[in-house]
Amino acid sequence: MPLLFITGMMRSGTTLLQKALNVHPEINVTYQSRTEEYIKLLKTFYSSIGVNKYHVLSHYSPNKDCSFSDVQKWLLNNAEYEKLFDIQDSYYSGVKEVLSEEFIPYFISNEIKCINIVRDPRDVICSMSFGNGIQYTGSERPVLFDIKNWRKSVLISEIFKESDYLLTIKMEDLLRNPEYIMTQIYRFLNVETITHDDLISEMSKLNWTANSSFGQRKLFDESVINNYKNNLPSEVINYIEATCLNEMNLMGYDTQQDLDVESIIRTYEDPFQVTRNEFLPLYSSNNKNIQYEIERHSLKIKDIIKLEFGV
Repeated sequence: MPLLFITGMMRSGTTLLQKALNVHPEINVTYQSRTEEYIKLLKTFYSSIGVNKYHVLSHYSPNKDCSFSDVQKWLLNNAEYEKLFDIQDSYYSGVKEVLSEEFIPYFISNEIKCINIVRDPRDVICSMSFGNGIQYTGSERPVLFDIKNWRKSVLISEIFKESDYLLTIKMEDLLRNPEYIMTQIYRFLNVETITHDDLISEMSKLNWTANSSFGQRKLFDESVINNYKNNLPSEVINYIEATCLNEMNLMGYDTQQDLDVESIIRTYEDPFQVTRNEFLPLYSSNNKNIQYEIERHSLKIKDIIKLEFGV
């Protein structure tokens, strides 16, 4: 029985994709039903190297606790992928788990199909830390921390872009042209194509509306694209573009021209108070992170991948 793994940054359309795929009679994707198993595995790994880490589903920027390759080698030797899925009575049994992109190479090595969905980081941050985002993702994290996790998602897709077992899509493409993107996905999974009309008809029966941080939305609602323009402070927009410029260019997201990246990074402060105890005060604007982000910006994608992932 083939397995399917759906992942991506929080607030990036993973739930919409899961709901859309579950309409297919050959696909059953559960909603974060194995989160504790994913977390337990990585906690066991970090414990084995003497690291007590709060966010085990996290970035590698900078990579100070271990190498990305160390994680992958450990998973290959210790993980049992069957425990990371709910096996259902369907052709494809899948699971949707956010922030879990580091499992992609492990699943690829076991010939498990993976779909990573990416969204404009400005809209991601807008949805997480503004509006009603706290309802879905908990109290605010430092913007830089969420940015690092977004970059992880993009870079892992870049590393494994040639694999036949990984498909990366953009949320914006799914919203603007769902028929085309879903057809791509059906072909990737080698299952029969469902017409767009049938897809919408069946999804409508679910009595589910998109879990937007800015009120209820219809299915495949394009109005959430560029929502940040009306809801995100300009200094946050500038900071996201300054720290994600290379990855945004890689994914084809438009940014402002002639950004004074170093000045933006040096002067930025989060516009809200972070009350989570696992973060140092002023995480986004402490000197160590400022220096790293400035130096990182000057690197090419391939050099960033080598620095943070060791590949």
